[in-house]
Amino acid sequence: MIPLHRLKNDPEAAIKALDKRDMNAHDLVYKVLDLDEQRRSTQQQLDDTLARSRRLSKEVGQYFKE
Repeated sequence: MIPLHRLKNDPEAAIKALDKRDMNAHDLVYKVLDLDEQRRSTQQQLDDTLARSRRLSKEVGQYFKE
């Protein structure tokens, strides 16, 4: 298995290495990189939503104390 950081840093080297094993991996490598970018974007959205939820929960708690 090729580590993701190696694919990100030098995708062409990974493609060449896989070509030596008779694997046409060009589309696959770039699909993996695209999916990783989507995952990171979704994770960032989730983190932002959770932070907002925590902030709002804290505000609601403050209103109940008043």
